[in-house]
Amino acid sequence: MTEVIAVGGGLLVRRRGRSSNRDGGSSSGVDGGVRGSVRRWIRILALPLLCGGCSTLRRPPPVVDRSQDDRILSEVTSRIHAEPELSTRDIRIEVDAAIVRLYGGVAGMGEWRCALRNAQQVSGVLTVVDYLMIEPGPPTSRCLARPSSESIP
Repeated sequence: MTEVIAVGGGLLVRRRGRSSNRDGGSSSGVDGGVRGSVRRWIRILALPLLCGGCSTLRRPPPVVDRSQDDRILSEVTSRIHAEPELSTRDIRIEVDAAIVRLYGGVAGMGEWRCALRNAQQVSGVLTVVDYLMIEPGPPTSRCLARPSSESIP
């Protein structure tokens, strides 16, 4: 004979004089009570171990070298101001962790290539981020910076 009783939001199933709760543990008898409490303790102990284990998998943050930023800023600025085509342009330059950012406007693709080449050819520059607005202008321009194998074509 099976009897189902609702107790405190959970179900209690009684079979032939012995009751068991939903997770299969028995509420009567030594074997069922020990098994249920062991499961409970395993759950309680496993959660902190799992959460603690995840924190050990984190890598330390990368070391950022900003020691060359002032030198890079100075060299990129002087190279861009030395260019006859770019000297009249208002190009703002920022350097953070050897990453050069160029802001402002240039006339045509030729000036754009020239600005990027000058920034890329400074030693220590990791990458150049381009925020330049390209206005209508000539597709080529005279540039003192020679194209390299890694620069913009």
